[in-house]
Amino acid sequence: MTFLVDPDAPIPNSIGCDRVGLSIRLRTRAYGTSATIDGRALRLGNRQWSAPPVRAKHELLGGFLQAAGLKNGPLKSTADSLGYPRPGTASVHLVVDYGSGRKVQTTTAVGLHPGWG
Repeated sequence: MTFLVDPDAPIPNSIGCDRVGLSIRLRTRAYGTSATIDGRALRLGNRQWSAPPVRAKHELLGGFLQAAGLKNGPLKSTADSLGYPRPGTASVHLVVDYGSGRKVQTTTAVGLHPGWG
């Protein structure tokens, strides 16, 4: 549960926070993963939202696209009367590095939903 303490802070679950979170869980641990949301890079590995690596390999990674453009940018979203975003979609591209030159790429459309982070 999130409590809003600072009256000037962005409202959680609204487009006012202007960030999008992404979390991935890999079936096989990897040395590194890069991600883009609609072509914009974000850093995975946020300590609060990622599991620590085991022998330098990751299984669970999370991060945020800050200044995502939910109001006027590339991920422009409409909001209801309370400021909560209506679900939309974004294109997520992942490159997973398993080491020894083995990299796997995928791109998929992902639904945007309020309420994480």
